[in-house]
Amino acid sequence: SSLEDMLHRYPDALRHRHLLRYAYVQKAVALCALAYTLWLQGFPDQATATLREAERQADASGHLASRWHVLTMSACPIALLTGGVAALATPSQQLLDARSWHHPGSATVGAGQFWGGEFWKGLYALWQGEADAYECIISPALEQLGQVRFASYLAPYTSALCTVLAQR
Repeated sequence: SSLEDMLHRYPDALRHRHLLRYAYVQKAVALCALAYTLWLQGFPDQATATLREAERQADASGHLASRWHVLTMSACPIALLTGGVAALATPSQQLLDARSWHHPGSATVGAGQFWGGEFWKGLYALWQGEADAYECIISPALEQLGQVRFASYLAPYTSALCTVLAQR
């Protein structure tokens, strides 16, 4: 695939320049897309392994936005698709924990900079039976998303949310 070609030929010498230009570690972004594609093609084990490599790339970079990207664009959707709402416990908490990530020479990252954990964690809470999870967590979190609601990674979330709400 083109994603695999890009990953094999990507020159590490461009990593820093591309990080500045595109705002994310490009190998991690490509691995996220590849993981999602592999899952959609029916290869959940390969998708999970590819996701782990994306996490490794983002973590190794120390780049906070790239770590957030991997969690919200791949870790949560793939966890949901592979293991259902129960599988959101860890990645949704990791997104919430992103609010306290530090990087050398800077203050704590503000909660507003990394959205996403709340709506994933809210879905998990709703699934666990927390009666006010929709009103107190999900609805305000979705309101924060604003115009981002069209993102493809939200399709599994929206489907799962509808299913959980219908089961209440």
